[in-house]
Amino acid sequence: MVKKLLLFVVVVLGFAAHAAAQNRPVSGTVTDSQGAPVIGAAVVIQGTTVGIATDANGKFTLSPPPPRDFNHLGIRI
Repeated sequence: MVKKLLLFVVVVLGFAAHAAAQNRPVSGTVTDSQGAPVIGAAVVIQGTTVGIATDANGKFTLSPPPPRDFNHLGIRI
């Protein structure tokens, strides 16, 4: 019984940590092949309509939306 409870707690905490990590801001710099910043480049999160344009230095920061669905792994004990 204790083994099952411990496994359950570990799985739930693992999913909670994974879900919390999904909403961290993403930032970076867009450059061309010579390393010069690309001004006004569109940066979009794949599969969404969330996006932003780079600034005068090619930099961007955006926050992804929260996950819309929850996938889980079934465990049989």
